[in-house]
Amino acid sequence: MTIFGVNAIEFVFYLVGYHLRHSHVWIMFPGWIGRHISSPALHLIHHSVEPCHWDKNLAQVFTLWDGLAGTLYLPTQRERLTFGIGDNKEADFATLFDLYFRPFRTLVTRQRRRDVVRR
Repeated sequence: MTIFGVNAIEFVFYLVGYHLRHSHVWIMFPGWIGRHISSPALHLIHHSVEPCHWDKNLAQVFTLWDGLAGTLYLPTQRERLTFGIGDNKEADFATLFDLYFRPFRTLVTRQRRRDVVRR
């Protein structure tokens, strides 16, 4: 069964939460569904600066993959989250140019430092 050419279950999933993944809205799916389907709240944890949240909740839809990989973090209650990459490094990526090219500049800088140390 489809809605507008999209699988009906997938359509409902996108309608009730998928599009809220990168919003500030804390939505946990209840009970069994919340443990097996990635909710916006689970994905928000993925973007937290807290070390206990690093490399957690990488799944897009099913938490099975995070469970198998040991990266599943299921909160027992709503958590207050701070987002970003920590240590005020967000300023390093303030422009579109920095977003795309800073990683390459960082690699070049590191390589130059290694070359100086080797000499």
